[in-house]
Amino acid sequence: MTDYGTAHTTENGTRHELAQVNIGRLTAPLDSEQLRDFAEGLDPVNAVADASDGFVWRLKDDTGDATSFRIFDDAWLPTVEEAEERLVHLRTHGPTPYAFNLRTSFPAGDAGPEPEPTSEPESVSRSAS
Repeated sequence: MTDYGTAHTTENGTRHELAQVNIGRLTAPLDSEQLRDFAEGLDPVNAVADASDGFVWRLKDDTGDATSFRIFDDAWLPTVEEAEERLVHLRTHGPTPYAFNLRTSFPAGDAGPEPEPTSEPESVSRSAS
């Protein structure tokens, strides 16, 4: 694993790095007049992030496709679908080792296996505004 100095090491020596993902759907094409202010704000916002102390990485490619890139040598890389599934699990069951928030902590290694699906996954609610 590449060490960017951001991993947290617990008392028992287990290392953790937090991966964060945003799932969103635009209300119009990125190059539309409706999203002009948003699109024009991307470069300045990203420049502030890039210059921030503690900043590690963000997607940079020629197409602007910000889905997912493998940047670490981890054996497992979460997918957008898994992120959405865990978000639904968190909203349905509250914080658990499988899907958690940053207010509730769990001992390392408690995540266990993925829960068995009980029905068709509920979609994360999306807002058109």
